[in-house]
Amino acid sequence: GIEVGMGHWLVTILVESRGFAGETAGWWATLYWGSLTVGRILLGFIEAKLSRLIRLAMGGMVVGSILFALNAGTVVSLLGVVVVGFSLAPVFPALIALTPGRVGPSHAPNAIGFQVGAAGIGAAILPATAGFLGDSFGLELIGWFIVGAAVLEFVLHEVALQVER
Repeated sequence: GIEVGMGHWLVTILVESRGFAGETAGWWATLYWGSLTVGRILLGFIEAKLSRLIRLAMGGMVVGSILFALNAGTVVSLLGVVVVGFSLAPVFPALIALTPGRVGPSHAPNAIGFQVGAAGIGAAILPATAGFLGDSFGLELIGWFIVGAAVLEFVLHEVALQVER
């Protein structure tokens, strides 16, 4: 949901709230999706210590989304956009890759099915909720909503790691 929400609302926030030209905002969206793609390619080769990678990536999501939400200037916001995109890259694939080790090979297909289903639901609900909040309280709230979602994801992952032990 964070991945889709950030990508979906980025241009709207930049154009309608921050006064960017449409073409410039489009380049920012390209950088966001490009950083996510580059991150998936580069970080996809890392197989050892996936739990550590997920933790670092989720921390990066939080930091990057805060940098974007702060709206503290073009450079800070752009850095936030790129950090969020790059940090999101390994999270979903790594969580899927770790599933057989967490639930066992016999339960992995069902668990992965639930994960993919939950991702689809999140990709529908989070951007829609962000849009409702942006329409009701201003587009800049969407950035802070993404921060909240990133923090919540980070905390839930940490809780899951504690339960796993």
